Amino acid sequence: SIFMPYCTATSKYKKYLKYIPDEITQMEFNLDAEDMIDLSMVEYATIYAERGEYIFDDEFIGFIYVGIIGLVALFSFLSFIAALCKKPILMTFFNILVTAALGLLCFDFVDRGIAPSSYYDFGFGFYVSFACVALIYIFAIWLFVAKRKNKKMSYNTFSAQKNAIFVTPITVFLYFCQKLRKSVVTN
Repeated sequence: SIFMPYCTATSKYKKYLKYIPDEITQMEFNLDAEDMIDLSMVEYATIYAERGEYIFDDEFIGFIYVGIIGLVALFSFLSFIAALCKKPILMTFFNILVTAALGLLCFDFVDRGIAPSSYYDFGFGFYVSFACVALIYIFAIWLFVAKRKNKKMSYNTFSAQKNAIFVTPITVFLYFCQKLRKSVVTN
């Protein structure tokens, strides 16, 4: 979802941008109007990395935003790897970190007035990000429960087999005791 449109231009601003598609709208960002309609997290990271000093009056702050977007990508990847390895607790841990990074990014966009605003709303990538996070939580819970059930079933199976080993000699012993008693009583 980091490559999907995280913010998309409002209909009024989109009409304006389509009216001037070849003009450079943001000279300092080296983007033309067509590029400004849908911006992904990767495009925001590129803008912040290249022009952080111009936007924030401090280049370091631009790299902090690049780091936050990078953390979303990194923790999403690690959560995916944990899912492939069927590690629900690790998957949940990384998914919590993804949620925190996405929440921080969302809070920042709202706080600075990037989206929602008169120019931009949250795009498809924003909603897909949080939908994927919710699905990963559901999958992690399902996987955790399934692993617990399998573990319990294998423990019960082992326990029954273990008891069967001890039950058989007792059963044999009781059988011989009954035979012996019957022979003693009849004699």
